[in-house]
Amino acid sequence: MPLRRPLVGITLCFMTGLVLGGWLPASRALLVAACWGVLCLYLALYLLKTPSSLTLRSGALFLLVLLFGWARVESNPLPGVESVVTEEMAGAVELTGTVAEDPLPGRSHKGAAYRFPLRVESVRVDGTEPVPAHGQIEVLWFGSLAYGTSPAYGERWSLEGPLRAPRRYGRGGRYLLVSSNRKSRRLSRGVMAAVVQFCLGLRHGAAEALRVGVEDYPESVGMVQALLLGYRSELSAEAHRLFVRTGTLHIFAISGLHVGIVVGLIIFALAAMSVPRRWWVFVVAPLLIAYTLMTGMKPSAIRACIMAIVFLSAAALHRRADSLSALAFAALLLLSASPAMLTSPSFVLSFSVVAGIILLFPHIDRLVRPLWAPHPLIVEREKKSILMLRGIGKRVAALAAVSVSAWLISAPLIACYFGRVAPVALIANIFVVPMAFLVVLSGSLAIVLGLFLSIGPDLFNHATLALTHALMAGLRALAWIPGGCFKVGAVPLWFPAIWYGAIVFCLLYMHARLPDRDQPGIDVSEQ
Repeated sequence: MPLRRPLVGITLCFMTGLVLGGWLPASRALLVAACWGVLCLYLALYLLKTPSSLTLRSGALFLLVLLFGWARVESNPLPGVESVVTEEMAGAVELTGTVAEDPLPGRSHKGAAYRFPLRVESVRVDGTEPVPAHGQIEVLWFGSLAYGTSPAYGERWSLEGPLRAPRRYGRGGRYLLVSSNRKSRRLSRGVMAAVVQFCLGLRHGAAEALRVGVEDYPESVGMVQALLLGYRSELSAEAHRLFVRTGTLHIFAISGLHVGIVVGLIIFALAAMSVPRRWWVFVVAPLLIAYTLMTGMKPSAIRACIMAIVFLSAAALHRRADSLSALAFAALLLLSASPAMLTSPSFVLSFSVVAGIILLFPHIDRLVRPLWAPHPLIVEREKKSILMLRGIGKRVAALAAVSVSAWLISAPLIACYFGRVAPVALIANIFVVPMAFLVVLSGSLAIVLGLFLSIGPDLFNHATLALTHALMAGLRALAWIPGGCFKVGAVPLWFPAIWYGAIVFCLLYMHARLPDRDQPGIDVSEQ
């Protein structure tokens, strides 16, 4: 019997409803009434005892989820902030809103300057009445960063200053508001802001621990801070260019690699203290949530956090976790909280790549596995050196299979979003991912051991320094490969449609040729 995954179907129906809500807006009252009607139909079908009642109930449930997703999309009646402000507003503009992210240092400016996006609520120009608006504006704030007296995540602030010309790139929008501590005031702190600010304070402390002993190497420090803590602004321009040209910039998205190391360190400590496996989730989950808050709560980090907690909960309940169901559950939670995230590039890339690895990796790994298997006619026991080489080859082949799976799914999306195609990423990921793992592991040990040993950060930071230098040297060599990365123009929609259609056809063909069709499937968590 094939493995049933109802949660995957529910999530797909909810996503379909969100898409319909964006393309075909409808009356929310009508959609809510339709939801109640389908819910009554779903409950009434329990009275039926016919063989088709289960199919009818499933159809009613999927329709109910679709309608709920459709009703979840709301059109904001307020005007967008970019339609309220203009380039001519060079004078004083007062914005009221909520700090949307952790303020990060603006290294390119003299003095203490910090950048953060402001989720705008109202705009006031030249002392006139405030105009309600929605959207985000990037803020450059001059002053000293001190929690309680400077802008922090989740707080409502009133900021005054001039607007700069529209920016093509920015975390918070097209416009940049320049303000300072003398032209701003805090309005409220927020209920949950204190918890997030505490975690972000730990993030700043961890960033300082990664500088101990290696302050004279800002490029290495910036790289490990970006990899481990999500400080993308600390990454040097040369390093950013090399990672883009080799198609490996994705390793800076806090995801399964980083969460796996954090979970591994915690589980290692729990196992050393002989804590039963069924209690691991109660210790790991709070620490993992805190780490996700520390690193900026990006979709990839939240996805990895939810999936890790699901897998640990399954182990605690003596159940077998399913990768696709855990991924669908994470997507359902994120989209239920923020439907607008469906069109976010970070959400699309993170979830599509992980889904592609889950679906493609077993088949690609099955094709390359015979390359490292012993010959069936050999009966003598092989030498330890040969066995070791076969083990290394299997791991390299598995890493190559993951790289190919991720590239096949991400290449059309990256071409559509960023106008680039990087075939060299097929090779680069085999080198970069293990090196990034070592860098993150060394940085994590520097932070953890720094709590107990004064020499811990210094020792592991120097190890991280050597690893980052080796990583940069490898990236420079990979960037010289001809045709490794090239720009493309506007990608027509039919191209990714044909690309993914071919992948689906190949998956169905390979699934039909499986030797044992009674198997429920392969779970990548066991690889």
